[in-house]
Amino acid sequence: MSETLDIYLRAHTVVLDEPKRPMRGKNRPPGNLVKWPELALVFHCESRTDVSQGLTFGFYRVLRLKGDSYVLEEEGTFFDDELPADEREVLETHVRAAVPDITSFPPRFPLHSRSEFVKKVFYRYARKGALIVGFNICYALARIARKWTAGDKDEWSLVLSEYPDGNENLYHPRVLIEPIDSKKSFLRFRSEWVPKGGQAKRTDIYKSRFLDLRTLLWALFHKPLSLKTACEIQAFKKYDLPQTLDYTPTGQVSVPEIEYAPRTLGA
Repeated sequence: MSETLDIYLRAHTVVLDEPKRPMRGKNRPPGNLVKWPELALVFHCESRTDVSQGLTFGFYRVLRLKGDSYVLEEEGTFFDDELPADEREVLETHVRAAVPDITSFPPRFPLHSRSEFVKKVFYRYARKGALIVGFNICYALARIARKWTAGDKDEWSLVLSEYPDGNENLYHPRVLIEPIDSKKSFLRFRSEWVPKGGQAKRTDIYKSRFLDLRTLLWALFHKPLSLKTACEIQAFKKYDLPQTLDYTPTGQVSVPEIEYAPRTLGA
């Protein structure tokens, strides 16, 4: 006696001879992107510990690829535009006495306001296709952002630059963050177009990429790691980086805070 059973198959159908539509937006191939960009911008932000978690100050480093290693080329610090005068004085005093890791005469360790950092450092190197690096970089980007809204596809759309009257500076394209889960996100710049020869030309800012070290550690170890824990398990042993200090942030601009912050950049 034979028995007839139903068979269920899952199939993907394709329409034949349908003209292909040109890819647009983030789905468009990025062009000839090199695996390792010539420049890398690494930055870290300190913030208040209250509910606002507003920016207090931060440090940055610019590195250039030489051979198979990135070599320090520029370093400096920045502070919130509305940082109180007494805290700004603490930061200025530290910068005047700081010994840069770059040998030059006179020593160079620039101090920027947040607005200056965004315009003169962040977008300057982004337009050169730099690799933008940070630990929990979404948090750092939110510290230097002025406002944020929902993007075209409901992602976070960060406005980093404004005019004095509070209107958005459209010459500095937004950063778009599309969360995947609590540990991963897609990050990119909104396309930038500038007038050239009577036409709008697309700039190369799309060649700049973001690297979140927190996500990288998750991919390597498959567990969430703080920067301190990553150092304790020698996740960066290959690069001979210093260990982070046992320090609880206060949310204030103080000497201990300033001395701790650069270690997050491998200083």
